[in-house]
Parts: sequence; structure tokens; C-alpha cells
Amino acid sequence: MVHSKFLLGFLSVFPIVAGKAIPDGAANRASEPPLQAPATYTAPTFTPHTRRYFYISGSYVTNSAGEHTYQDQHYVEHLSPVLTVPGPNNKHPPRRPYILLLHGAAQTGTNWLSTPDGRPGWADHFLSFQYPVLIPDAAHRGRSPYPPESKMVAYSAEMIEDRFTATNRKKLWPYTGLHTQWPGPGIMGDKVFDAYYRSTVPLEPNNTMQQTWMREGLVALVQKVVKEDPGAEVVVVGHSQAGSFGWLLADDKRVEGRIKGYVAIEPSGPPFQNEVFATDKARKWGLADIEIRWEPAGSDFNLMRVGKETREKTGCWMQDPSKGVVKQLVGLRDTPMMVVTSESGYHRVYDYCTVNFLKQAGVKKVEFAELWKRGVRGGGHMMMMEKNSYDVWKVIEKWIREL
Repeated sequence: MVHSKFLLGFLSVFPIVAGKAIPDGAANRASEPPLQAPATYTAPTFTPHTRRYFYISGSYVTNSAGEHTYQDQHYVEHLSPVLTVPGPNNKHPPRRPYILLLHGAAQTGTNWLSTPDGRPGWADHFLSFQYPVLIPDAAHRGRSPYPPESKMVAYSAEMIEDRFTATNRKKLWPYTGLHTQWPGPGIMGDKVFDAYYRSTVPLEPNNTMQQTWMREGLVALVQKVVKEDPGAEVVVVGHSQAGSFGWLLADDKRVEGRIKGYVAIEPSGPPFQNEVFATDKARKWGLADIEIRWEPAGSDFNLMRVGKETREKTGCWMQDPSKGVVKQLVGLRDTPMMVVTSESGYHRVYDYCTVNFLKQAGVKKVEFAELWKRGVRGGGHMMMMEKNSYDVWKVIEKWIREL
């Protein structure tokens, strides 16, 4: 076990460049011998960093045999950049917030490490700008074990094709014809698609349970960071299903003042009702299925449907100011937020509803990054994996840097 001023856990005791050992002097860790990687394995485009992992949250439970197992724990990777560029600033690197990367449904933290076709992922891009990075696997997913009695569901390859990678084949929503950035045809049998689909995992279908586990685990994670690195701040980057996780974390009093900003990438939404693939009620608290702090308190809202209902743009559920007080998100109003939407993905139909809902509820700083309006064209829902993933990342990093 290696002790760090940042996080405690298991440590890869050498800087890594995509698996290649870097001499100890580069990291000023002379007491820790490097691990030799195969000489043929080099990838100089990846950023030197140290890697730690640990588990957070969860508890012992008693099984039917009267024995104990541990459940609801979260696996977390902590990646720290290693300064290798000579210069006077190496002695005093810029103080960067931690970047907390939260993956979506049926995914794991590997989404952020590299793309399915082998390019550096967003974790690497953040490291290259000297941000420390935290990457959990969601509770009951990936390396965060799930109880054997769980009733998990899996996304089929066909569902992944239709919604994420080969969306123009069935055209389930408008804009699918604009999707040009998935690397390859995005169908079974293609090596890039197969590499991606192999990384997907079963998930717990109960959103209320999943959000409860995630709120507790993420709060514990931020508390751990702050305890071991006093003065630390965290910027959350949440994708898809993790949209709700990020809002629940930023809303929680236990980490008040520690969430510097939140980037919601095509977040779970829109408020109160699903769209595109179903139209059932959802997210009774507006942004989540479990409690978020509102003033006045409670999950009762005076709602009205606004906007024309078209295939290109759905209507939105908004609070009706003519029926009384417009409730305010008291736990989120001071957290800067950016909502990121791709040109061709299904979220383009309704993400604007989430943005308008946040603004109406008193969130002071909400930026809507419609990527095609910023010159980032042709992307889809899995934008962190696509050919122009670096261009998307640049939009996000610029916003974070200017917080």
C-alpha cells in the first residue's frame, strides 16, 4: 500500500505511457522501481501518469446462510498526471480541479480510457492538461460487483447499433442521417464495433435503486478526496444515465462547495417523461427519480406542456407560473452547468427541455453546447468514442478551464 497526499489505495508505482514504464526520475519516485513492459509496446501519444485504484462505500449484508458478503461498493480509478516537460513551472504545476468521469447505462469506466479503435480517450486528454482524473464503475457494474440475486438486464448488439453506432439504418428519430463520426460501419462483425460491444455490461434496471447507490458512493468519493487533499474541488462530467447521478451529487449538502461545475453530456431526460423510444412518466423529481432539494420542498409540481410536438423537437414539461410559485433548485442554483448535445443523436430532440427547466428552476449559469453550432459536426450519443472525440473534448475543457 502506497500513501499519497491525494488518495489512498492500490498504486501502480510508476508513471505509465499506455503501459510503458517511465524512468523513476520523471516522477521523482526513486524508491519505487519501474515495472518493465514489453519493448514492442509503445504508444507515445498517451500521457505519462500514475494509476491508483480503490473501493469506496457499500456495506456488509447477511445472506440466506447467515454469512456476510459486501454489497453496493464502487470501484474507482485515480489517475494523476506526471510532469515531463522541462521548465520552471514544473515546480509549481497549475492547481486543477479533479475531473470525475461518470459513464452511462450498460457501460463502465473504460469508456473514458481509450476509444474502441485505439486512440487516447478523454481521461488521457485531461491528464495532458494536468487534471487529476477519477473514474468509477457504477454500482453493480463492471468491477463494482453485483449481488448474485440481482436481476440484471443487458443491451443487445442490435440496440447498440440502432441507438449509438449505426443509427441511420432504422432512422428511429430525425437527424440520424447526419451521423458520420462513428469509426467504421458500427455493426456486428466490424472490429471496432465488436471491440466496443464487448465492453458493455449488464445493469440494474431499477433507476431508483441505482441512483440511491450512486449518490451515496459519489458523496463518499468526494469526501475522501477532500479529506486527503484539502482544498480540492471536483468538476463532474456525466454521460447519459449518469446525468441524474451528477445532479444528485452536486445537490448533496455533504459536499456543498466542492463541486466546481457539472458537464452533463446528453443527460438522462427530459424532466418528468421519457421521449423518443418511450413516453412513460419518469424522473418524478424533475432531474432524477429520487429526492433533489427543491424550495418549496417536495415532488409536487404545477406543470404545463409547452412547445409544438414534432419529430424534430418534442414538447417540454415546465412549471406553470400562473398556478403559483415556481419551485427552485436550491442545491444546484450556484453550480455552473454545461449541457452537451450532439448533432445526430436522439437527445437533440429534447435536451433543450432540460436546459430550459434548469434555467426556470433558478440555476444561475447554464450553457447549452449544441455541438454542430460550434463546428463539431456529425457526432452521436457515444461522442467520447467517435472520430471527432477530441474536438468534443476541447469544447468541454475550455468551459472547465474558464470556470
